[in-house]
This record gives sequence, C-alpha cells and structure tokens, in this order.
Amino acid sequence: MEHRQKSGLVKAWTQIRNCIVTFPALAARYVYMKMHLLIRRFAGTFILVSLLLAHYHSPNWLWLTAFVGFNLLQSSFTNFCPLEIVLKKVGVGGSCCGNEKRSDSSCCS
Repeated sequence: MEHRQKSGLVKAWTQIRNCIVTFPALAARYVYMKMHLLIRRFAGTFILVSLLLAHYHSPNWLWLTAFVGFNLLQSSFTNFCPLEIVLKKVGVGGSCCGNEKRSDSSCCS
C-alpha cells in the first residue's frame, strides 16, 4: 500500500513538474539531479527573489534572505536540512553519493 502511495506522489509530482518545465528532457533532469545541487539552486533562487522583492516591494522581504542564510549556516553544522526532507518526501533528487550507501541519512554533509 505504501508503495502505491509513493508512486502516486511521484506521478503527481511528475505531472506538476512537466507543467512548470515545458521541455521533457529538462524536466527529467530534476529527478536525477543530486540533492546538494537542488538545495543550492533553491537557496540561490530564494535569495535572489527576496532581494528583488525587497528592492521593489518592501524591505521586510530581507527577512526571507536572512532565513535562507541561517538555514544554510545551521545545516553546515548540524547536517539537518529541512528542504532535503521535503524533496525526499516528494521523490525529487537523486543520491548525493552515487551508488555508495551512506551511514547517515543526510546529503547535506
């Protein structure tokens, strides 16, 4: 039963992703992209978007920049990455270690 739910989530995410990214070859890359690259991409995007919003809308958007920076800093010390947990549950992102098995569950190290 759990396998069916997971495959259903993967199918739903694939449909959403294909609607957002129109090129199927480009959309397929996100499934196999390494986790640490996805985390860096998300962080960079959020920082740039929050800086643009702070410049054009309200300086309060800089709090989002500070939040992303704080999460990056704390994950370097604690090896706990909230975005990684979300991406794993959605079924996006390949292993950060190739075919090797890791003893811990995080790719942020």
